[in-house]
Amino acid sequence: MDEEKKESEPVKTKRKGSKAPLMIIGAVIVIAFLVGGGIFAMKSFTASSEAAPATDTEETAATDDGTTGPTGIYYNSFTDFITVLAPSKEYDFTYLKFKPELELSDEEALAEVGAKLPALSAKIDSVMTDLDWNTVKTEKGREHQAEKLRKELNELLEIGEVVKVYFTSFVVQ
Repeated sequence: MDEEKKESEPVKTKRKGSKAPLMIIGAVIVIAFLVGGGIFAMKSFTASSEAAPATDTEETAATDDGTTGPTGIYYNSFTDFITVLAPSKEYDFTYLKFKPELELSDEEALAEVGAKLPALSAKIDSVMTDLDWNTVKTEKGREHQAEKLRKELNELLEIGEVVKVYFTSFVVQ
């Protein structure tokens, strides 16, 4: 009779390894969400920076002494530059990280800067490579370098001109 019961009862078997397919599916879903989120973030950030180079458009203001004031047209879409400083006896600082921003004469200059961006970036890098600690440690030295950079950039421009160069980030390490 015991044998008859055993034969009539359904046989229960344990399934081994059933968690592995679920873990694989879960990992694929997580990876898909991460990749999708990364693509979304990349498109969001690049779309906002490519939409228009960050500019303000104010009219040129005449000052009391007859000269013109800021144009209000700025190009500030450069990435940070990193250059090696010339050796100095005083300090072991070797790297300069900076971000230039350009004040431009008019809208045509803005379009020209966008069109000639690789050449302008190379010129900025070459002009700033010759610096040493004694040049960059003072405000007067940085202003002199900004003026030198302005003149060099204007040699590359044919339509508009760079009115002033600003360093919005300037770190020596």
